[in-house]
Amino acid sequence: MNYSLHRKLFLNVLIPLVVVSGDFSEALATGKVLHEGWFKVLSGGSHAGYLVQRYDFDSNKKQYTSVYFLRTSALGGDIIESLEAKADEKFNPISFKFSTASQKETKIIDALMTKGNELKITQVINGKKETLSRKVNKGTFLSTFLIYLVMRNGGLKVGNNYRYSAIAEEDATLHDGEAFISATQKIDERDTFRILNNFKGTKFISSVSPTGEVVSTRAPVESIETVQVGSIEDAVGAVPFAEKSIKALFGSLPVANPAFSLKTSPKTTPADQQEPAPSVSATPTPTKSP
Repeated sequence: MNYSLHRKLFLNVLIPLVVVSGDFSEALATGKVLHEGWFKVLSGGSHAGYLVQRYDFDSNKKQYTSVYFLRTSALGGDIIESLEAKADEKFNPISFKFSTASQKETKIIDALMTKGNELKITQVINGKKETLSRKVNKGTFLSTFLIYLVMRNGGLKVGNNYRYSAIAEEDATLHDGEAFISATQKIDERDTFRILNNFKGTKFISSVSPTGEVVSTRAPVESIETVQVGSIEDAVGAVPFAEKSIKALFGSLPVANPAFSLKTSPKTTPADQQEPAPSVSATPTPTKSP
């Protein structure tokens, strides 16, 4: 299965985002950055890489942009990966560019959505270029923006289950997914929601603040974890720091939020093992568990 490391680490609902009503409305009005942050990647408990992410809204163009850069050491597969995705003010897809490079594969995907809801794709895999197109149903969105849909359709409430159809940017394919809000938990005095995620056959858990900011993510089967940290140095560690590439992608070096310094690892709870309640819709509409 074609699966990016970022997908394994974050899936969709894990995206950090300031969506508390006052801050979010102000951000949309001024066009400022909605959120940016740095994450440490752990594999089997050992530091294996870093990820930096930014979301912003252009009030003139009325477009959202999601950008991330991921770098891992040999322990994490020695991968370099990035994404720049754009959506309109209603989160209809506009375009995205995904790239990944490792010893096994190099890939670049450029995709553009047409007015006829057709995704025009140009991809280059290990030097071989291919062009193709896929019809996209109305209501389908880029997976990187899922948290916006969750927050706009009932918000973060225990028992809510979101079923949806989204485009997986790492291979430009369409898939159904689920995000089930299973419980609340305090982590380092922070109130968090525990979310069980299922997309493209991979399941894992995220801890998210009431305003949608990611505290941590865990994929128990793969033994992979991410933690938002309070400094660039904590995120990067001994992994090569691709400062020039990051500045070229983002336009500037994103800042870390010093308030994020996770001391306590989230623990699995019985609620994490619950099966999500069935949803009546494939769009991100919340349903309550029985």
